[in-house]
Amino acid sequence: MASTINTPPPPITGYNPVLVLLPPREYARRTDAFRRVHDKSGLRWTAHMTLMFVETQLLNEKMSALREALRNIQPFKLRLNKVDSFPMSGYDTVHLTTDHAEDQEDIQRLWNALATTTGYQGRSFTPHLTLGQAPNRNALEALQLLHVKAQHILANVKDLEWTVGSVVLLNRDEENRGIMKYQDEIFLGDNTTSSYLMPPLFPTISLRSGGWSWEDTVSSATNPPSTLSIATYNLLHDADFPFSERADRVIKEIVDADADILCLQEVSDEALSVIMESSHIRNIYAFSSRDSLVTLENERNLMILSRHSFSWLPLDTGSKHKPACIATFNFEGTSASNLVVACVHLTAGRGASPLEQKTRELAKIVEYLASSHKKDDSVIVGDLNWPNEVNTTPADGSFEDLGASRGQDPTYEPLRNALAAKTARESTTGQRYDRVYLKRNGGWAVQDFGTFAVGVEPASDHWGLKASLQRKRSSIGSTAVQDQPTAPTTSVHLPTTSIKAADLDTVLQTEGWLPSSAHERKMELALELLRNVLCPMPVAPVLDPEGLPAKKSPRVIIRLEAVGSYGLGVHCSTSDIDCLAIGNISPKTFWMLARSKIRAHLLRARADGVDQVIQLKRFVKDATVQMMELDVSGIKVDLQYCAAAGLAEHWEELARLQPDSPYFSLPHSSLVTLNAYRDLLTLRKVIPSLDQFRIAHRSLKLLLVRRGLWGARFGYLGGFHLTLLLTRIALSLPKAAKAPHLIEAFLRTYAEWDWHKDVVYPIPPEANSNMTYKRVLSKEPMVVLSIQRPLCNLTFHASVNSVQALSRGLRYAQAAVDSAQPWSNICGLQEEGEEGEKPIALGEFTTSHRSFIKMEVHYWGGNDMKGRALIGWLESRIVNLLVQLHQNVPELVVRFWPERLVDRTNIDPEARDPNGFYLFGLSASKASDSYHQQNDRPTRNASDLHSALASCLRTFEHGLRTNERFYDDRDTFISLSHLKQSQIPSDILMDPFKWSDNGFDAPEEDEEEEDSEPSADRPAVDGEIINNNDSWDDFRASSSSQRKRAAAAAKAQSTSYIPAGKLRTSSDVYNRLMWDSTGNVPKDGYVIGYEDRFKGIKEMPLTSWKREVEDESFIPFHRVAYFKRLVDGVTLWDKRTKVDLVFGSGASGPKHP
Repeated sequence: MASTINTPPPPITGYNPVLVLLPPREYARRTDAFRRVHDKSGLRWTAHMTLMFVETQLLNEKMSALREALRNIQPFKLRLNKVDSFPMSGYDTVHLTTDHAEDQEDIQRLWNALATTTGYQGRSFTPHLTLGQAPNRNALEALQLLHVKAQHILANVKDLEWTVGSVVLLNRDEENRGIMKYQDEIFLGDNTTSSYLMPPLFPTISLRSGGWSWEDTVSSATNPPSTLSIATYNLLHDADFPFSERADRVIKEIVDADADILCLQEVSDEALSVIMESSHIRNIYAFSSRDSLVTLENERNLMILSRHSFSWLPLDTGSKHKPACIATFNFEGTSASNLVVACVHLTAGRGASPLEQKTRELAKIVEYLASSHKKDDSVIVGDLNWPNEVNTTPADGSFEDLGASRGQDPTYEPLRNALAAKTARESTTGQRYDRVYLKRNGGWAVQDFGTFAVGVEPASDHWGLKASLQRKRSSIGSTAVQDQPTAPTTSVHLPTTSIKAADLDTVLQTEGWLPSSAHERKMELALELLRNVLCPMPVAPVLDPEGLPAKKSPRVIIRLEAVGSYGLGVHCSTSDIDCLAIGNISPKTFWMLARSKIRAHLLRARADGVDQVIQLKRFVKDATVQMMELDVSGIKVDLQYCAAAGLAEHWEELARLQPDSPYFSLPHSSLVTLNAYRDLLTLRKVIPSLDQFRIAHRSLKLLLVRRGLWGARFGYLGGFHLTLLLTRIALSLPKAAKAPHLIEAFLRTYAEWDWHKDVVYPIPPEANSNMTYKRVLSKEPMVVLSIQRPLCNLTFHASVNSVQALSRGLRYAQAAVDSAQPWSNICGLQEEGEEGEKPIALGEFTTSHRSFIKMEVHYWGGNDMKGRALIGWLESRIVNLLVQLHQNVPELVVRFWPERLVDRTNIDPEARDPNGFYLFGLSASKASDSYHQQNDRPTRNASDLHSALASCLRTFEHGLRTNERFYDDRDTFISLSHLKQSQIPSDILMDPFKWSDNGFDAPEEDEEEEDSEPSADRPAVDGEIINNNDSWDDFRASSSSQRKRAAAAAKAQSTSYIPAGKLRTSSDVYNRLMWDSTGNVPKDGYVIGYEDRFKGIKEMPLTSWKREVEDESFIPFHRVAYFKRLVDGVTLWDKRTKVDLVFGSGASGPKHP
């Protein structure tokens, strides 16, 4: 109802005045909820029709004239009866308007009077009441949905009477989020009734006199209930299963549940109307979060029905169309006056990406409840879409999962629920998607718990879930309640620590260690883009004329999952993404087609001017574990592939498979690759609180990096090592442990860990039963075992010296914690305001040793690929140097700093090649050290020790300089020297050098025959599927491949034609000569001729050939030119002439004896 304003509100200081028409309050009631989501200005403006913006000074000058001009215009009727839209830059604005000629004339007359009086010279007037915007590029579905919703809104408002009686002046309140507020009003004719009557922002709807109406003020319950039942029910919104056909059954199930508070998910406009108009519903519920006259903002919406009055608001969880509904119940006469119910519907999907998304959504809800309702009891209830195989959620620390502790039955069961069977997209296994979480140590206790709406003819694809709560005695009655004895909590078992959670957060933020929200989004988009390019879409089967499958056509299946630090969510701002692809085609086919698809994608993207692209940096092809290094829109991605047809086709069952399942009967290299994802599933399942674990993991990594104790390739800890060690700590502490407790326990445990004797066994602990591992002590100074079989030591690069350095560093950190030093000091970070780029920890390293080994490297060849190969090879040799130093001078502990360093005074910003050095600090070993207690060598004097050290360095240096593959004295110089502390440059820092090609290897000049196009007429191998009808298999050679083949054909014209079949690969020949014991020539009786990129054809003994990419001498098989027998000089296999005397392929010939 309208009211008369005698004295207008005081003016608001502002610079954005606008003249508008405000519709009746009932218009706003029926449109504002929708506009708040779809109109970019919906949160700042109520429903309105903009007339014009006017400058403040001009408006003050013309206000009297405006009042006089509008006094000559009488109030008029305005009927909105049409949905229309107009294009803007990047989007279309959908609005309500009128096509009544009389209405158009009246409103145009009003606008003309305003324009004439103010001298307005802008664009012409189009009467419109904005409902929302939708992108007008590649988003037709969103625009169509907005139009459909707009038609629904129109149907709700077209019969409302709108008498335009005034023009309202609104102005932006800059101090209150830019909300447009009332400043003045200009009346038409003799009207004095204000149009300014604002509706409540998020009204609760109450049942009065048999109808639903707004609850302007929410009163508290005068008689607080001693018991309360809360239920959740997903109604299912699916075009294939219309709600109208299930409405009676849904209403019946809701009534039978008889819950005091009912949280509904997937509520559509149709479902809302049916529920709110049902007499059965009205007999139970008097309050609702939704109005039957309101058009819902999304296709699937949340709704709360209750017997008790409540207030509510939507909470943005960071995901589009996935807000939570936060309802607050104010019960008078209780010690905790409010009960807060968070109704949720999290992102669907069980893969890594949706799991990460729903983890963030739930964490946002938990964080909001902890900060805004710290003293209130709270419940999280709804469809969490949380898979059974992931046992931890962000809610576990503060909330009790009522279903987990009471053996909850699945609420989504495709094998029992016919609708679930028809809507299931991933698995037929029953899932406990719907859950109820109750705040721990609160004022409510669980009385009963179970499912409802279970039957042969289901009303939805979900069963309902209901929890009955009883208020604890101490929470009823007066707020002055005596404390009741409570059961001891697990916090008494937590270690005491001086580490502050706020300190950890500050350091992580200050150091830029945490990925920003923009960077997180960039990583998400990179992963999504990679999936779109590499993962095939399902293909419909080919049907015969009768509609039956003409031929069973196997489908290519590729699953792409994030693993490693990003998959677990412990990544930092500098982390890359490790990806694992699992499919039912052979590795050779996958890599060939993946490379082709990436190349085609890049060409299309460049042609279209698209910035989001995938580029191949390097392809490690001929190795036990093949890998592509990619750049995806600026994000580094390492991609590996595992050929496992059975697992790819039953991917959703992976987490439930037993270790001895036949699906895991894979080659060793495939199993090791697959274990990256299996490990991730195990970690997600066993880690008690992932949120606290991530904070602790990132903080410890920062400590190790800044203290120079990070880098698995140097024998220190890497990301997965830290994850395993920290997980064991997390499992040993109570679930309530926070990040400071985890860090305290980690440092205290591993600072005193006896690496010489003790083995870090896999997690979870129950997996250690009947487990034995044969440790070779002389080669394994540190043992951290893998989670999955095959069991292996993950710290294979560790040396005695690196383990000693790690132990000393952890003991130093623990002592600093004990003395209550701030975390920034413990990490050795740069102090605020201090000039220079050298971290404190590096300065402490250079001043805490009396002498050093300095390994200098200088390269001036100008070839980035060769330079990277040189640096990579040199760094791979550092572990060998540490081992040799321990063998030759065990009296010394060698502390290596795992970064290439430079003297600040010698930095050349224009340098195209790297020039730097590595430092090894030397100190005397302690007699108490367990590694040196076994040494029986007599004590040597300083002169003998110095001689032994010098001899070791010269021997190692000679080995580097005589390596013809990497060391070329024409463009390379490497030297090792023993220096005193005073001879070390005083101002050193990490080498800032960047490769001019940004790390992109040049394309291969030749292609091995393994790159040939897959043929449909050859048999599949290793479960490989070849199907030329599958869209993912529509492979066409790139123009680059065609040019190479054309060049090869031209070259062949200059030589005699050699009729030959397909030549067996060089790796096949290598395997036969290495492992076939039937021949009479020993393995060392063969040599391999291979093509060096810089020096042409070179030879190597067969037994010296290295296949592991991590090995310093690794050479890809596609560079093999021939195999030769030494005893008679016969060439057994030659790629150039297609001679094969081993298998008889190619230019056929007899097999070698």
